[in-house]
Amino acid sequence: MIRFIHCMKARPDISLEAFRDFWHGAEFNQQLSELAVITGPRKIHRSLTLQVDANNQLQIERGARLPYDAVLEIWFDDATSLRQLTGQSEAQSLLKEMQALQAEFVDFSASTRFFTEWVDA
Repeated sequence: MIRFIHCMKARPDISLEAFRDFWHGAEFNQQLSELAVITGPRKIHRSLTLQVDANNQLQIERGARLPYDAVLEIWFDDATSLRQLTGQSEAQSLLKEMQALQAEFVDFSASTRFFTEWVDA
């Protein structure tokens, strides 16, 4: 199993509320639904970081940076499924639209994205 993981930080010039509205908004939901239809991932999972004191304490304990505001995970069965994504013009067009929408809310320079391989223990 291959996972695409996008850890996102909100742009510093927008409120956390505005970022969360984007995250739950109809336009982003629609784009993710379209992406699922086009690419057929096994799973798309979205998480928002809890705004709780425990998270602040975790950062203080190790002198870490603040957590990301949200995490998007897209799971593919294998690398072949993932390669199909790069070859589809429809998918590429949608990814550009998604990037344009995210640019309004996401600080790309403070965010990160990467692929992982699921290892079953």
